[in-house]
Amino acid sequence: MKTTMQKIVKTHPYRAFIGAASSMLAIGMLLVEQPCQGAPVIDPTGAIYTGISASSSYSSGYLPNNLFAYNLTGVSTGSTLSSPEWATAGALSAYVAFQLDNSYLISSLFYAQRNSGGRSDTDQMNVANIWVSQTTPFDPNNPPATTPDATVTLDPTGTQLWTEYALSGTLTGQYFLIEFTDTDTCCNPGGAQLRLGGMLSSITAPYFTQMPQDQKLYVGSTAQFAVTASDGNTAPLSYRWNRNLVPLSDSGRFSGSATPNLTITGTISGDAGSSYTCTVTNSIGSTNSAAAVLSLVSAPADAVGSLTLSNGPTAYWRFDESAGATNAADYAGGFDAAYGADDTLANAGMQPPTFPGFYAANTCVGLTEDDPSAVIYAPALNLNTNTVTILAWINPAVQQDQYASLLVWRDGGGAAYGMLDYNLNYPAGSGELGWIWDNLGWYENTGLVIPANEWSLGAMVVTATNVTLYLGANGVITTYVSAGGMPNAGFSSSMSIGADGTSRVFNGFMDDVAIFNHALTLNQIQTIYGAGVGQVPAGISQQPVNVTNYVGGTANFSIVATGSSVTYQWRKGLTLLSNGGKISGANTANLTLANVSPADASSYSCIVSNALGALASSAASLTVIPAPTNAYDATIFSYDPEAYWKLNDPQGSPMAADYWGDYNGTVLPDATLGVAGPQSPAFPGFSSTNTALQTTVADGNSTVAVPGLNLNNNTATILMWIYPIAGGPGTFGGQVDWCSLFANRSGGYASLNYLAGGTDLSFQWDSYGWDSGIAVPSDQWELVGMAITPTMTTVYLGTNGVLTSATEQIANPALSFSGTSYIGCDSGNGTRVFNGVISDVAFFNRSLSTADVTTIYNAAIGLDPVPPTLSWSASPPGLVFTWYGPFTLMQAGSVTGPWTPSNVTSGTAIPMTASKEFYRLQH
Repeated sequence: MKTTMQKIVKTHPYRAFIGAASSMLAIGMLLVEQPCQGAPVIDPTGAIYTGISASSSYSSGYLPNNLFAYNLTGVSTGSTLSSPEWATAGALSAYVAFQLDNSYLISSLFYAQRNSGGRSDTDQMNVANIWVSQTTPFDPNNPPATTPDATVTLDPTGTQLWTEYALSGTLTGQYFLIEFTDTDTCCNPGGAQLRLGGMLSSITAPYFTQMPQDQKLYVGSTAQFAVTASDGNTAPLSYRWNRNLVPLSDSGRFSGSATPNLTITGTISGDAGSSYTCTVTNSIGSTNSAAAVLSLVSAPADAVGSLTLSNGPTAYWRFDESAGATNAADYAGGFDAAYGADDTLANAGMQPPTFPGFYAANTCVGLTEDDPSAVIYAPALNLNTNTVTILAWINPAVQQDQYASLLVWRDGGGAAYGMLDYNLNYPAGSGELGWIWDNLGWYENTGLVIPANEWSLGAMVVTATNVTLYLGANGVITTYVSAGGMPNAGFSSSMSIGADGTSRVFNGFMDDVAIFNHALTLNQIQTIYGAGVGQVPAGISQQPVNVTNYVGGTANFSIVATGSSVTYQWRKGLTLLSNGGKISGANTANLTLANVSPADASSYSCIVSNALGALASSAASLTVIPAPTNAYDATIFSYDPEAYWKLNDPQGSPMAADYWGDYNGTVLPDATLGVAGPQSPAFPGFSSTNTALQTTVADGNSTVAVPGLNLNNNTATILMWIYPIAGGPGTFGGQVDWCSLFANRSGGYASLNYLAGGTDLSFQWDSYGWDSGIAVPSDQWELVGMAITPTMTTVYLGTNGVLTSATEQIANPALSFSGTSYIGCDSGNGTRVFNGVISDVAFFNRSLSTADVTTIYNAAIGLDPVPPTLSWSASPPGLVFTWYGPFTLMQAGSVTGPWTPSNVTSGTAIPMTASKEFYRLQH
């Protein structure tokens, strides 16, 4: 690139200038022997050249420092120089070593050849090789044997043409060695003038323009420390945060450890008192920031405070300071606000028993209409979003400014954003809760009249598509929605609480103002309001969904309601349900229908109510479909599993259906469905079209995630069919260490898995590493499983017509299974993925016996079941028999028969009216 630049005297090491006829940034250069004041010079780096030497003796007329002594004022590239020259006789190469006053970024070489009278075949340099170092001077008499850092092909014009040669990359350094090579052996290597070019100022060690600030926060809130650093140019900077001088890394609650912004989520008492520093580094060196100390105070114990904090506010001002305080503390986000001189503090706020959700000594801040000294100023929150929630508890006086503001921020163009107490009928009438966003909405009549001289909760929720206002007053929450696209708001400058700038000041009391960088739900706002006043109308935040079940399965409907002291009443169609028989949970949030039949197919809804009213949910339908008739499925169902994923869903299905227990799974994006599963005739218990799921090693997204099973117990059984695909060393091989077949890591760690080595069957139940000694063959279908009891674990392998088991005597704790379980991988490790095909996964909330597992395996391979155990008990309703398995209870008046089906299901009471009766199970 050829360009012209001006020389400017360097008055500050970090100031950059643009030459009048240049597109490059230039830093002023002080020439070694002839400094020029304010004159043009082609030398973008502005470096001072020092320590000049050469590799051979020069005549007195050709000194090496001639290269840097010439005054280049006003000379542009493409000009012909008439400056002193240098040359060395009889050598093919000449070395020039020099250093600069600092390290610089170099992107080009400026060079002018010797004057040879226009001849291109004499005394001209053809190549320049460049070595650079940031720490060590070069000895031109002992040039390095390493490859040059840059090589430039020179133009042998035969004239002193001042030329810029661009480097292929950028060099950084203070010490340089340049070798000039003449490929014509007849002549003397040398040149006229030499400079280095670059587009950046000199690099210095980094320095801080913003230090991290001390933080005083609630325990459990999020701490954020920030720095701003520079080295005077755009050279790369690296960051490392330290805690008590020990470097941090991103893990657990810490993030941003290698950025200018460190975040600590969920602060704990152990974080208190720690000092945090940031080390910033560039190619020159490192600099440590001042230390910032994190202090923690106890999180609010009152319901409103703890609930508000639990929703993750960006800032939360409680205004509980004593009279005379100058700052309103934000212990949630560290955005302490400044009180105005006329604010009144320590006013009695919402307190029990009228407001049971606040603490007994709660106080608030008072503001006065039209008083600019009553405004509370909060620092920039830098939200830059269009999903925002503002909460404020307010007690307005009767008289308000027409445009009284509760919280307003204005951007650089004057657009306003915030929540208002807007009086459409000023000066008469009461104010309404209002809103403004990008200067829109302030004129809308919301109908949310704020009662004067009493406490209410105002809330404003902004999303990309609408603004919703909530007013909690007199025990009822009313809403107003304004639809329309909402742009991002920066909140990048100070914000006014209780005013719009210095005017439109709210008249009354304010307390517990919070702002969130996300949209709170109606349920969350109702919960906070209800906690404050002790009552909230009934509401529904999650409706029941449609359910499909096999005949004989269990249907579950659930609802999430809001409000104070809510009661529930489920109904089928318009008929109210009650507990008994197959129905349970009729008066709870969760309705269960056991052993469903076609007669149960209908719509189900729930009425939620409290003292303030009732609300009906939407209706959800129950569809009952015939259960599969093949022997294996019928046998599984006879043992009443908690969940049964056949995994015979078609490829592309987003759901792995559980039509027995309603625990429908999510098929992850790389999973392959529709693969052939165990099928008849090889396995007579399955249909000839049975399909399955294929998972892929190292791909956690090729598996299925199933919802929380809520076991909360230490008795469980998992059974599944697998076809391992060999792909590794070993007789059986093909699976990674600790490969998981079914795993859950919520409330403990449970897994049916391979042992390290990928051959033997093992398990996890808050313990690991047990070797069953049962090697799992590859490239064939087999049944695997584990049964958990409080004192032992048994694992099973059914293959080639033989069921093998191994047992470990071990205390097994109760595990919750409250979170997601994974079929085909370890839920906590995406590398422990089964490599093969999986079918017919059954989960039981009790421990099946070896006889039970044998019966299930026999059903698959076409053998008779093992005789079961028939348990009984007597109670006033009658005789109760309990059994599992594919058996029918038969009865007879005599031990010799005749035997007929009793038509009684397991667990059903039989009235004891006959003088004698005999019972047995029959397959």
